[in-house]
Amino acid sequence: MADYLASFSLENIDPSWVRHVDLEGLSQESINRFGLGVAGYRITAPFKLVTPDGPEVKKYQVAIDIAVSMATSSADWDFHPSTRKANVLSLYGNINQNLGNLILKVYAPETIDRMVAVKILFKKPVWHDSHTNFTRWTADMKYTPTTKIFK
Repeated sequence: MADYLASFSLENIDPSWVRHVDLEGLSQESINRFGLGVAGYRITAPFKLVTPDGPEVKKYQVAIDIAVSMATSSADWDFHPSTRKANVLSLYGNINQNLGNLILKVYAPETIDRMVAVKILFKKPVWHDSHTNFTRWTADMKYTPTTKIFK
């Protein structure tokens, strides 16, 4: 498909072009569909939909609160993986890996398995030793969208 669309590698296109698409011209049905599944937010879904029930909930309550703020915020270009701002990465670290590790810490294994079975999670997270920024997140780090995708 890529060869049909362009005579050059599509990887050479800066993904931030998507920020300039006029969403106002889309049908309400299309906008609603985008709102259900904006890229970069799937890993946050457990924190919006399922109450943490693992043994370390109290220990990581601040990180859970930050994850909830990410999950419940308006879709934001600065959070979207194609246009994610460097300041978001420097503040939270790798969001997918940190939230995956947090899920492993604060949800019971059977709850994680259930979330995978019902597709709240794409797959069971795998622990990554190098992504433990969530252990140092503080209450003042709650996510606030700055460049909303949908007005």
